[in-house]
Amino acid sequence: GRNISSIHEFPSTSGFYQSQYYLIEHVTPVAFFGYILILEGLAANFGPELYSKALAAYGAKASSFLKVHSTEDPDHVEKAFVELKNLSPELEAIVIKNMTCAQGLYNNMLIECASEANQRLFKAA
Repeated sequence: GRNISSIHEFPSTSGFYQSQYYLIEHVTPVAFFGYILILEGLAANFGPELYSKALAAYGAKASSFLKVHSTEDPDHVEKAFVELKNLSPELEAIVIKNMTCAQGLYNNMLIECASEANQRLFKAA
């Protein structure tokens, strides 16, 4: 029921997606596969359980993002790996480097989410 404009963006969130624009424009668009593999891999491995929990706790409307990414497109990881088999060793190294970086930035984003949640709980107590 909240407006998205009322929610501030974490610095790690900005870094998470803005780094992809840089890589696409200044290194190679193929680097984006590293970002995709992290997100799609997380969705495939952890999404169904998270979706079930979110659906039970918050309902279908609030859980629609998780539904789409965890149950309706599970073959994205396999498709990405098929495409990656055709890459040169140099491009593969760029994808792996971006995957590592994206994983770190995503982890930082989750840490910021947890920190803010803890601060809100502390203020509410």
